[in-house]
Amino acid sequence: MWMCFDILPEYFLYSYLAEENGGGFWACNNTGNPHDWRPFVSCVFFGENSQELKPLPSTVATILGQDMTSENLYGVSNNGLGYVYSRNGGNDWISIPSSVYIRASNLPDFRMATFG
Repeated sequence: MWMCFDILPEYFLYSYLAEENGGGFWACNNTGNPHDWRPFVSCVFFGENSQELKPLPSTVATILGQDMTSENLYGVSNNGLGYVYSRNGGNDWISIPSSVYIRASNLPDFRMATFG
């Protein structure tokens, strides 16, 4: 039996999420040039002076936001079919059901990324 899944609309968007303390920002561009020097990496963390500090694992394609209480980051998976989150500043990403992301994104202290 074949099942088709819709790709989440945020998967194709550029996203930007600044750290609350101004110490840097996450930027994701899943529509990047396939000849880019960072193949298969769409998200990068930049420091205060916009210097690239670390590419995020290829598990995440788009940053969606952050729960400021838990500091968990939320995003879209690298295949665009599901949500992921990181409990350790973007080092590791775990798949989650859509209900977990929806619940988190409706919290009063959830900071939504900017999309372009």
